[in-house]
Amino acid sequence: MRASRTRHWPWIAVVLVAVAGAGGSLAYGRGADDKPVASDTGVVGKPVTREGIFQYTVNAVDCTTTCTVRITIKNLSGKTRKPGIAFARAFDPDGAGHLSDAVAEVQRGTHLLDDLPPRSELTDNLYYAMPEIRYLELRETAESAGITIQF
Repeated sequence: MRASRTRHWPWIAVVLVAVAGAGGSLAYGRGADDKPVASDTGVVGKPVTREGIFQYTVNAVDCTTTCTVRITIKNLSGKTRKPGIAFARAFDPDGAGHLSDAVAEVQRGTHLLDDLPPRSELTDNLYYAMPEIRYLELRETAESAGITIQF
């Protein structure tokens, strides 16, 4: 029993670091004239940003077994940043919020915990241990106003 707890400690440490260092940003969508347009809502397939640090594009959602959200994150800032994994909270049909499954992220080799150089992007998955996602709320920080992506 003791060995089992010891084996999980590295995963717990990774989860704590991921949540503590999580960043992410959201909601300035691009208008027809390609200038940022403030928005607190978005749709699948359209890039959004809020504070102009990260741009998020939710590419697809698959809840066949567990819910997987395919997302592209672009660093719009002039410095290297970590996107993290706690920027996106999924809400079920009852309105309960769920953070992504950090252990699943690490086991599948997520790149969301890596440094993202200025003006570069990455595409990766977020995994949620829930049967259905009603909407996703994206935030740069816990204090920032979020963007809602409806499904």
